Amino acid sequence: MIQLELNIAVLATGSVILAYTIWRSRRIADYKRTMMTITEEYDVQTLDFSGETKYTRCKSHEWIMDNMMRKKHGRLGTWFQEHLHDNTLAAALWVGFVIGMAAIILGLVAIRSIEIAGMSIVVFGVGALVLLGPGGPKVSEDFLQAIEKYPLADLCDEDFVYVKISYDSIKNWLITSGIIGVSIIAISPWAEMIPIGLAVAIAVFSEVVLWGPALVLMEIWFPLAIMYLGAVVPILVLLSMTITRRIRGRTDERESSAYQW
Repeated sequence: MIQLELNIAVLATGSVILAYTIWRSRRIADYKRTMMTITEEYDVQTLDFSGETKYTRCKSHEWIMDNMMRKKHGRLGTWFQEHLHDNTLAAALWVGFVIGMAAIILGLVAIRSIEIAGMSIVVFGVGALVLLGPGGPKVSEDFLQAIEKYPLADLCDEDFVYVKISYDSIKNWLITSGIIGVSIIAISPWAEMIPIGLAVAIAVFSEVVLWGPALVLMEIWFPLAIMYLGAVVPILVLLSMTITRRIRGRTDERESSAYQW
């Protein structure tokens, strides 16, 4: 019965992801129409898409500056930035410690949630992350919706660079999320193998990365083991983020250079 519930949860999650992707793709034709309108009105053949040329004399750049670069922070964000600027090392240590403790607490909560609700909650959590997606496509959608409201006379050929990059960002993520949705649906008949594989992965990871070194440090000095457990999680997060950025760096170099975010 539990295995059947997990199969249904995986199938439902994949179906929701695929349906949401199809629903979001309804606007892709409008975005392409905007891009083609600029192409027909202005000469875009001489534009540089390598990322080395910065286009700043257009409405798109103004939108980026107004909505991204000049975004104001709240009181907490302002206080944190000031503290980080005045005492970078202490602020970084505190952030690492808080993130580490929060990760441990969230891990315990997640384990307890799995005990109560089963593996279905993990499947739904993964589905929610895919539905939210990265921030780039969402910002691109906001940008293109804003550009659609401008009169064509207010735009110029330089706007085409921003529009095309945003269009490609949205299209690529729709393709990726669609593939994820189809893949999840495809593995739903074998969903009962997910808990076994996840349990083995967690056990190996905990033994090699967390508890094994912590037990060794505990024999040396107990506070050192506590500090290790609080620091290892943020270090792993930063390491994974660094690796991800390097992997995506080549494909995103043109986008980041053009937007200057």
